Amino acid sequence: MLNRNDDIISLLGIRKIFENGMFMNRDRVYSVAARFSDISYFLEDEEERKRIMSRYGEILNSVMDGTSFQILSLAAEEPDGAPSSGLDDIRSEYGRVSGSGKRYMKRRNFMMLMTRAPDEDAAWTVLHTAFREAETLFRSMGSSLEILCLKERLELISMFFGCRKAVSDPGEEIKRANSVLRPYLPTGIRISSDRMEADDRHMCFLYMKDMGSYVNDGFINEVLSMGKDTAVLIDSVPVNSIKAVRTAENALLGIKTAETRWLRKQERTVGSENGMPYEMERQKEEFRAFLDELKNEDQKVFMTDMVFMLRAADEDALKEARERLLSVAGKYSYNVETLFLRQREALRCMLPVGNSSDISRRTMITRTLSALVPFRVADRTDEGGIYYGRNRLSENGIRIRRNELLNGNSFILGTSGSGKSFMAKHEILSVFLNTDADIIVIDPEREYPLLSEKLGGETIRLSSDSPSHINPFEYEEINSEDTGFSEKVDLMLSIFSELLKRELTPMEKSVTDRCMMKIFLKGAHTPTLTDLYEELLAQREEEAGVLALSIELFSKGTFSLFGKSTNVDMANRLLVFDIKDIGKELRTIGMLIVLDRILRRIEENRKKNRNTYVFIDEIYLLFSNVYSSEFLFSLWKRVRKYGAFATGITQNVEDLLQSHHARTMLSNSELLVLLCQAPSDLMELKKLIRLTDAECDLLLSAGPGEGIIKAGSDIIPFVNRYPADSSLLPYMSTSPGA
Repeated sequence: MLNRNDDIISLLGIRKIFENGMFMNRDRVYSVAARFSDISYFLEDEEERKRIMSRYGEILNSVMDGTSFQILSLAAEEPDGAPSSGLDDIRSEYGRVSGSGKRYMKRRNFMMLMTRAPDEDAAWTVLHTAFREAETLFRSMGSSLEILCLKERLELISMFFGCRKAVSDPGEEIKRANSVLRPYLPTGIRISSDRMEADDRHMCFLYMKDMGSYVNDGFINEVLSMGKDTAVLIDSVPVNSIKAVRTAENALLGIKTAETRWLRKQERTVGSENGMPYEMERQKEEFRAFLDELKNEDQKVFMTDMVFMLRAADEDALKEARERLLSVAGKYSYNVETLFLRQREALRCMLPVGNSSDISRRTMITRTLSALVPFRVADRTDEGGIYYGRNRLSENGIRIRRNELLNGNSFILGTSGSGKSFMAKHEILSVFLNTDADIIVIDPEREYPLLSEKLGGETIRLSSDSPSHINPFEYEEINSEDTGFSEKVDLMLSIFSELLKRELTPMEKSVTDRCMMKIFLKGAHTPTLTDLYEELLAQREEEAGVLALSIELFSKGTFSLFGKSTNVDMANRLLVFDIKDIGKELRTIGMLIVLDRILRRIEENRKKNRNTYVFIDEIYLLFSNVYSSEFLFSLWKRVRKYGAFATGITQNVEDLLQSHHARTMLSNSELLVLLCQAPSDLMELKKLIRLTDAECDLLLSAGPGEGIIKAGSDIIPFVNRYPADSSLLPYMSTSPGA
């Protein structure tokens, strides 16, 4: 029984802890720990898996002689994020359908590098060099390797025991282990022959006794998917290649000597015609193949241990977890056994502090060891991120902070009925409930007014008979010297150019600028398009009459939607522009004004340090107009600097990709939500964003609300559906009868 915290520290044998996160044990072995991200290994086809396994083998081979390493995969239950307060009925139902507040398994992967050195400077040089080489190789696989600072390494130790204690900054340059580690370890550990108790948590350690001749890449994946707090440690020490070859050659020479002796004995035996013993022939062939791999196939030799940790709330749950692990091992014909009377030793080597294991080492070459690939499926669980659904393989909630991507722009692509609008509405709901960001929607199919009304948003219907009016000249504190004034002039020049279907002459531009300045300087009220129309008529130039006539229809005529003072709440944090009935005559000027208002809102929110989310459904429609196409292209490039995130939604991928601007926007969007795809669209997408055959197969067969999320380099298979009894479903679904 280790009753005191200091006894646990003594067991671990850590002498010094350094500010850079490096530890030193009592044998002067120094260690660093690094976190590496998962990749969707089990989503790939066989060829791609072989490539990943080969690249992982390069990482193993990169570990130099004199340096050992450990791979620790840790799966632990953690709570999902719960939504904040307000709109209680909606939040409660949203929490139910999204699983907020529930517990789920989160898997983390770590790599420890260890070396013996005379002092900390020499150790850091060796370990940091090894880390940098491994980092490059991890990146080539689509993973990332990040060295842990001292605070993160202490958090890892705390997490290993299931404590999850907040870690404060230790402060000093070099710290004594007993003063730094104490707060993050259990207060006492009770050790028995086959298990232990760490405070109120039950734990046990097992080891791989025998793996047979074939190593299956699915074993670790299945162990860490058991639904319990589980960890797997692979502890490996590279063997000097020259020594490994010499040892194998000596062994082969010994077999040949034994063979010669056996043959001489046979010659002395009259009438003996027996062939070579099978076991001798088998050993000779194995050593020949082994030597060939070492000399010609870039294989190294490693002395390797594999240890398992199970953690549970009580003894019965621990027993159940142990039986489950043994069952999984039996499925793969592996022999896993409990470490009787060696639980203390297992704890010492398995904690991520850099102590090597010597429990049951076996010889493995690179190819065999790389089959224990520690990758399963990419997860994205950004703290404070927006919820996008559940990972199909890990069942974890997918939460993404778009501002942590290189850019936060997004596309939602899928066939009709695949769930595009549902995904967009779900994201709108998530943003609305979990952030204070503003949300703007361009809705060409009238699919969003119900949700807007439910959330208290403002829906603005753009049509000739709409009761809504939008004054394009409204702006905060605008005057002739404000930059806002020049932007309004630019807007009118664009409107005139679009209406006249030609470039304006210098005189027309001058007349426009003069009249705009006059109506803004009157100052009695915010001017309207009608004021500009009347001011143009008052001018003597013939050009002014042409310009006035071009906007008469929209200021005094049938389509005067934009000719009067605004009578809708343009300051509402959820704005939906319903353009279903905008009509051919209104479309040009209408989209110019709407897009201008979106840009102005983004700029205003930037000053307030407020995010803006823009959703454009059936975005392909906007690429038919030169101005709106240019606007979207510019928006996709600029919004990141303004704290905004743009999302395009469409089922017409093939039509979309006919636009050069659209192709560029799609290829430069860091977040893609891909639902079921038509074969022709999928061929285009495969070329543009480099989907694998396995990913394409998934997208061809995906049901509604299923597909792949590509967030940066992460490829995540997902499912996002609401139960049929959800009170939110009528506001989210566009399916008949929903």
